[in-house]
Amino acid sequence: MTEDLFVKFWRTVVTDEEEQQDPRVVFRTLIDVKGKGYVTREDLMELTQENLKNLARAMDPPHGPEISSDVQNGQREDDEEQESSDSDQEIERNRKAEL
Repeated sequence: MTEDLFVKFWRTVVTDEEEQQDPRVVFRTLIDVKGKGYVTREDLMELTQENLKNLARAMDPPHGPEISSDVQNGQREDDEEQESSDSDQEIERNRKAEL
């Protein structure tokens, strides 16, 4: 696949005009990592997971609310685990009180 063919593909698939990236830049930075001007099937199969994620995000940006830095750092998960543990302890106390 050449850069021009990728641009045609991009314009067919990516319909959201907002925040659209330049498909030529996407091709050069995420797909044609060897700088040959084209990619083969083997080149595509060798793309890194990070480049594939970034390509997917470039073609269809994430939807929904933004994730806070606490969630990204794992702090919110820790808080939820503590709340779950506290809730489990309360349920156990109530069960024992009923006996």
